[in-house]
Amino acid sequence: MCVLFVKEIRAFFSSLMGYLALVIFLLSNAWFMWLGPGEFNVLDNGYADLNTLFTMAPWIFLFLIPAVTMRSFAEEKKSGTLELLLTKPLTHTQLIIGKYLATVAVALCALLPTLVYVYSIHAMGNPTGNMDMGGTWGSYIGLFFLSAVYAAIGIFASSITANQIVAYLMAAVLCFFFYTGFDGLAQLNIFASLDRFILQLGINEHYKSISRGVIDSRDVLYFASVIAAFAGVTKLVLGNKKVKSGLRLAGFIVALLLLNIVAQHAFFRIDLTADKRYTLSDISKQTAKNVETSFYIEIFLDGDMPVQVKKLQATIKETLDELKVYAGNRIQYKFIDIAEETGGDTYDLDLIYASLQNHGLVPFIVQEHTGGSTTERVLFPGALISCTIPVTAGDSTYIETREMAVNFIQQDAQSDPEANILLAQENVEYELLNAINLIGREQPWQIAFVEGHGELNEYEAGDISKALADFSHIDRISLLGRVGVLNQYDLVVVAKPMQAWSDADKLALDQYIMQGGRVAWFLDAVHVHHDSLANGHYTFALACAHHLDDQLFKYGVRINPDVLQDLQCSFLPINIAPAGQTANFQPAPWTYYPLLTPPATNDITRGLNLIKSEYPGSIDTVNHNSEVHKTVLLHTSQYSRTQTVPLRISLDDINRQVSPEHYPQSFLPVAMLMEGVFPSAFEHRAHSHYNNGQPFEFMAKSKPTKMIVVADGDIIRNEVIYRAADTRIVPLGFDRYTNVQFGNKGLVKNMLLYLLDDNEIMQTRRREWTLRLLSKHEITLHRTYWVTLNTLLPIGLVLMSGGIFLYFRKRKYTK
Repeated sequence: MCVLFVKEIRAFFSSLMGYLALVIFLLSNAWFMWLGPGEFNVLDNGYADLNTLFTMAPWIFLFLIPAVTMRSFAEEKKSGTLELLLTKPLTHTQLIIGKYLATVAVALCALLPTLVYVYSIHAMGNPTGNMDMGGTWGSYIGLFFLSAVYAAIGIFASSITANQIVAYLMAAVLCFFFYTGFDGLAQLNIFASLDRFILQLGINEHYKSISRGVIDSRDVLYFASVIAAFAGVTKLVLGNKKVKSGLRLAGFIVALLLLNIVAQHAFFRIDLTADKRYTLSDISKQTAKNVETSFYIEIFLDGDMPVQVKKLQATIKETLDELKVYAGNRIQYKFIDIAEETGGDTYDLDLIYASLQNHGLVPFIVQEHTGGSTTERVLFPGALISCTIPVTAGDSTYIETREMAVNFIQQDAQSDPEANILLAQENVEYELLNAINLIGREQPWQIAFVEGHGELNEYEAGDISKALADFSHIDRISLLGRVGVLNQYDLVVVAKPMQAWSDADKLALDQYIMQGGRVAWFLDAVHVHHDSLANGHYTFALACAHHLDDQLFKYGVRINPDVLQDLQCSFLPINIAPAGQTANFQPAPWTYYPLLTPPATNDITRGLNLIKSEYPGSIDTVNHNSEVHKTVLLHTSQYSRTQTVPLRISLDDINRQVSPEHYPQSFLPVAMLMEGVFPSAFEHRAHSHYNNGQPFEFMAKSKPTKMIVVADGDIIRNEVIYRAADTRIVPLGFDRYTNVQFGNKGLVKNMLLYLLDDNEIMQTRRREWTLRLLSKHEITLHRTYWVTLNTLLPIGLVLMSGGIFLYFRKRKYTK
């Protein structure tokens, strides 16, 4: 067998056709990767990876490997040497393996020169070496397995004919069918629930998985099974073709099929990527396994898009495929090209845009630079997830259809587009899993917004209420001193009370907390008459009299009666027109509107934009209770300061010289998460006269619970435009004067979800990926060098190796 292997290798490299095939393979890759324009060009797309190679090589191998295998048996049959070979002390199995291994070796020889590409990407990385080598080697393993299957198919095609052209065409057609044909069959929707099984029969499904850098035992077994099956069929063709042999082969193939089916339920995976990009968290796996209903997901990212957005599209698809591994057919998805749906009609396109926005999807503007000009495109990088849930109400059960919008990209004005896309990729797993978990609940969460003390009305808290309504039922409730009135609720929100709380109401909330209830407090430390500032050029900041300070102090925090100022701030519209003329409002930095920083290391706040606030206060931790863990969720910038109240605030402050030395305080806390066991604020106090005189069981210590305290009620408040015809709610965190969307909505939603959910799904937000880009400076300076190196050097290595081989061969046979 070894002699036959060497003979086949020598025969290939002794002919001009062998070198021509390798050169064509390398030239084809060089064209797509380095020479040709477009998204496949590595230097144009700017990413430090070899995705183009692993995308295009399977198609190029479709033509290369059949050209290598077409002579394997066809030439032997035509020349009559096959019978001679069979007289040698070689079994049919050894004969097939010898020729097969020779073909695989040739495929490896084709891949070896592409290591020049690896060196180039590694050298051009920003910084140098910023390349995922683990993922790259994993992708090479996938390409090797694919070429090995092609080789087995090619050997089989060559064994059934004596004509090399027929063998070539038959091998190319069979490789094409096994690579992509099953995908087409699965999309016909004629196999009903078997479409997933049909898809798994094709090479592409397994190659896409393993070429990402993930070694999956099911993929390896699939490739080995296909190779073994085609080797078995080839042996039958070359052998005696008896019925008994055919039945034995059929049984062997059925056994392989059953083994692959069993392997779907018992498998292991090795993620070779540096960031473990394709490894779902244990929480995600368990949640996907526990999915009981079917989810249908429409993702509006398809068609002609910028390269960076296609990266996001690929991440979404890969994550969904990973979830399907554990959830099976209970998760179905479809990518939709909006432009294709409308046929390019502008009117229909506007209607679809409006419909998507009404469903909660947010448009994303992408700038494309081509030929010295810049164009803007509107994309909707989001998904609509829907399901039907059986809901029990009393003695009856009915089917409820639910839908939730998922926006993958959080537009951050402070970040470049690549950073925004990378952040979106990092959060894909969380966004999908969180939405599936939320709308898949049989009973929605119950949330109470407390009112009766001057809290935000239903319009001022309208945007966050609308966001919560997708997965919860919201009530607005007055406590009226009733202990136990909140017990049915999973979460209570106290949103910017402006009037004093009675002790009876405070006790009702306290005992809710003692029962393990969760509370989100959004409280103003001071009250500023902002209308007075607009009308009279100055106003006063006074301590807010909500009377909740003593209760919070007992739990472990103190909201200080001060006003924060920060050099990192938002803008206030100022009328700069002279008196008597038409108003001319211009935005001016207003240090009383700090842009607060959410820590990047916390599950709740990671990846959020800056948070817009208005006259916030600072928070101190007190009563160092070992049973309560405290975490800062928001803080000021490096240059901030506190001003005690009462305080006169004047518009003249805008015109004063501002310098960092006037803002000596740094990173002052504004929001705090507290988790643990809390003491009652009414411990050691008489309780008989509370609860409207009705007896109740007092608890002095809470069950394990958690709460969040924010020292600015405006963080949860959206602007409201009151008009005669209707009332318009401005999106939470949107600044109408600068047209910037801040992270308030995402922050508040994450805060409330964290308090609600005990499944720890938010831990999946910890995923961090490294942005792997090529150095634009290096590409600009040395583009010609890198194009030339990667085009000519691989070909030169092949020709040089061929020259050395032919030289020694000639010396051997001329002696």
